[in-house]
Amino acid sequence: MFEALGESGNRKTQYLMIALLIVVILAASAVTVVRFFGGGGRAGRTRVARELKFECVKCGYQFEPDEKTVSSAEICDEMPALDCPQCEAKASCFQMLPCPKCGKYYLRQSVRRWALARGRQGSPASQPEAAADICPYCGTDSGKYLSEARR
Repeated sequence: MFEALGESGNRKTQYLMIALLIVVILAASAVTVVRFFGGGGRAGRTRVARELKFECVKCGYQFEPDEKTVSSAEICDEMPALDCPQCEAKASCFQMLPCPKCGKYYLRQSVRRWALARGRQGSPASQPEAAADICPYCGTDSGKYLSEARR
Protein backbone atom coordinates (compact mmCIF):
# COMPACT_ATOMS: atom_id res chain seq x y z
CA MET A 1 0.00 0.00 0.00
CA PHE A 2 2.77 2.51 0.90
CA GLU A 3 5.14 1.43 -1.82
CA ALA A 4 3.61 4.06 -4.12
CA LEU A 5 5.09 6.82 -1.93
CA GLY A 6 8.60 5.87 -2.88
CA GLU A 7 10.87 2.92 -2.84
CA SER A 8 13.45 4.36 -0.44
CA GLY A 9 12.83 4.72 3.32
CA ASN A 10 11.11 2.53 5.79
CA ARG A 11 7.48 2.41 6.88
CA LYS A 12 8.05 4.62 9.97
CA THR A 13 9.32 7.45 7.77
CA GLN A 14 6.36 7.03 5.43
CA TYR A 15 3.89 7.10 8.34
CA LEU A 16 5.62 10.18 9.73
CA MET A 17 5.40 11.98 6.37
CA ILE A 18 1.71 11.13 6.02
CA ALA A 19 0.99 12.29 9.59
CA LEU A 20 2.88 15.54 8.98
CA LEU A 21 0.95 16.14 5.75
CA ILE A 22 -2.36 15.57 7.56
CA VAL A 23 -1.38 17.98 10.36
CA VAL A 24 -0.43 20.68 7.84
CA ILE A 25 -3.72 20.24 5.95
CA LEU A 26 -5.76 20.38 9.18
CA ALA A 27 -3.92 23.49 10.39
CA ALA A 28 -4.44 25.26 7.06
CA SER A 29 -8.13 24.31 7.12
CA ALA A 30 -8.52 25.59 10.69
CA VAL A 31 -6.89 28.94 9.83
CA THR A 32 -9.12 29.30 6.77
CA VAL A 33 -12.31 28.58 8.74
CA VAL A 34 -11.36 30.93 11.60
CA ARG A 35 -10.55 33.80 9.22
CA PHE A 36 -13.66 33.20 7.11
CA PHE A 37 -15.97 33.33 10.13
CA GLY A 38 -14.29 36.42 11.59
CA GLY A 39 -12.37 34.99 14.51
CA GLY A 40 -8.93 35.98 13.26
CA GLY A 41 -7.20 39.17 12.35
CA ARG A 42 -6.52 42.47 14.09
CA ALA A 43 -8.44 43.58 17.14
CA GLY A 44 -11.12 46.06 16.20
CA ARG A 45 -11.67 44.62 12.74
CA THR A 46 -14.01 42.02 14.20
CA ARG A 47 -16.11 44.62 16.01
CA VAL A 48 -19.46 45.10 14.33
CA ALA A 49 -20.12 48.68 15.35
CA ARG A 50 -17.99 51.55 16.61
CA GLU A 51 -18.79 53.50 19.73
CA LEU A 52 -21.96 55.54 19.50
CA LYS A 53 -21.65 58.98 21.02
CA PHE A 54 -24.30 61.68 20.76
CA GLU A 55 -24.42 65.41 21.50
CA CYS A 56 -27.44 67.61 22.13
CA VAL A 57 -27.50 70.66 19.83
CA LYS A 58 -29.52 72.54 22.45
CA CYS A 59 -27.51 72.09 25.67
CA GLY A 60 -24.26 70.44 24.46
CA TYR A 61 -24.67 67.35 26.65
CA GLN A 62 -22.66 64.38 25.37
CA PHE A 63 -23.53 60.75 26.11
CA GLU A 64 -23.33 57.15 24.92
CA PRO A 65 -26.84 55.71 24.56
CA ASP A 66 -27.64 52.03 24.82
CA GLU A 67 -28.55 50.02 21.74
CA LYS A 68 -32.28 50.01 22.60
CA THR A 69 -32.39 53.81 22.76
CA VAL A 70 -30.71 54.16 19.35
CA SER A 71 -32.92 51.54 17.70
CA SER A 72 -36.08 53.38 18.85
CA ALA A 73 -34.77 56.82 17.79
CA GLU A 74 -36.63 59.18 15.51
CA ILE A 75 -35.00 59.18 12.06
CA CYS A 76 -34.46 62.64 10.58
CA ASP A 77 -33.22 62.58 6.98
CA GLU A 78 -31.53 59.21 7.61
CA MET A 79 -29.86 60.41 10.85
CA PRO A 80 -31.00 59.12 14.24
CA ALA A 81 -32.17 61.97 16.46
CA LEU A 82 -32.47 61.14 20.16
CA ASP A 83 -34.22 62.96 22.96
CA CYS A 84 -31.77 64.62 25.34
CA PRO A 85 -31.55 62.92 28.73
CA GLN A 86 -30.16 66.15 30.27
CA CYS A 87 -32.45 68.96 29.06
CA GLU A 88 -35.21 66.66 27.73
CA ALA A 89 -35.36 68.41 24.34
CA LYS A 90 -37.06 66.21 21.75
CA ALA A 91 -34.97 64.82 18.86
CA SER A 92 -32.10 67.21 19.60
CA CYS A 93 -29.18 64.76 19.97
CA PHE A 94 -27.18 63.67 16.96
CA GLN A 95 -24.33 61.22 16.47
CA MET A 96 -20.78 62.46 16.95
CA LEU A 97 -18.08 61.03 14.69
CA PRO A 98 -14.36 60.64 15.28
CA CYS A 99 -11.85 62.96 13.67
CA PRO A 100 -10.00 61.02 10.96
CA LYS A 101 -6.69 62.45 12.21
CA CYS A 102 -6.79 62.62 16.04
CA GLY A 103 -9.66 60.18 16.68
CA LYS A 104 -11.53 62.42 19.15
CA TYR A 105 -15.32 62.53 18.79
CA TYR A 106 -17.18 65.73 17.94
CA LEU A 107 -20.47 66.79 16.38
CA ARG A 108 -19.71 67.90 12.84
CA GLN A 109 -20.62 71.48 11.93
CA SER A 110 -22.62 70.27 8.93
CA VAL A 111 -24.85 68.20 11.25
CA ARG A 112 -25.17 71.05 13.76
CA ARG A 113 -26.16 73.52 11.02
CA TRP A 114 -28.53 71.00 9.50
CA ALA A 115 -30.23 70.59 12.89
CA LEU A 116 -30.53 74.35 13.28
CA ALA A 117 -31.98 74.68 9.77
CA ARG A 118 -34.59 72.07 10.67
CA GLY A 119 -35.52 74.03 13.79
CA ARG A 120 -34.18 71.32 16.10
CA GLN A 121 -32.98 73.92 18.62
CA GLY A 122 -36.38 75.48 19.20
CA SER A 123 -36.24 78.35 16.68
CA PRO A 124 -36.55 77.90 12.94
CA ALA A 125 -33.45 78.85 11.01
CA SER A 126 -32.90 79.64 7.38
CA GLN A 127 -30.97 77.20 5.22
CA PRO A 128 -27.34 77.64 6.34
CA GLU A 129 -24.37 78.00 4.05
CA ALA A 130 -22.13 74.98 3.59
CA ALA A 131 -19.83 74.39 6.56
CA ALA A 132 -16.42 72.80 6.64
CA ASP A 133 -16.20 70.02 9.21
CA ILE A 134 -13.27 71.24 11.30
CA CYS A 135 -12.20 69.17 14.31
CA PRO A 136 -12.33 71.43 17.39
CA TYR A 137 -9.45 69.49 18.97
CA CYS A 138 -6.78 69.38 16.25
CA GLY A 139 -8.15 71.76 13.58
CA THR A 140 -8.31 69.13 10.82
CA ASP A 141 -10.79 69.70 8.00
CA SER A 142 -12.32 66.21 7.74
CA GLY A 143 -13.42 66.57 4.13
CA LYS A 144 -10.01 67.72 2.90
CA TYR A 145 -8.18 65.16 5.04
CA LEU A 146 -10.25 62.26 3.70
CA SER A 147 -10.05 63.38 0.06
CA GLU A 148 -6.26 63.71 0.31
CA ALA A 149 -6.00 60.30 1.98
CA ARG A 150 -7.89 58.71 -0.96
CA ARG A 151 -5.33 59.98 -3.51
